[in-house]
Amino acid sequence: MPPLTAHKDIEQQKSKCVKPIKFEITGVSYDKNRNNKDYFREDAPQEIKALANNLHDRTDPLWDKAVQYVNAPEFVYEVRQARII
Repeated sequence: MPPLTAHKDIEQQKSKCVKPIKFEITGVSYDKNRNNKDYFREDAPQEIKALANNLHDRTDPLWDKAVQYVNAPEFVYEVRQARII
């Protein structure tokens, strides 16, 4: 049970008035798919990719299956700098 161990350790440090180390972390985050022009992923079947021709018409029953192939945002987080304050 690591969480309990961590809580116990923190409580011991607090009782001994140990000052915590503070960090300042700077970085960037961005969407890996931001420049992707396709609505569906490459591995989507052709009949699902054809739905991208008219995204406003959601009456086709294939849309229930197509949702799993949508190119969703995929965020990347990069730490540029970390320093002790």
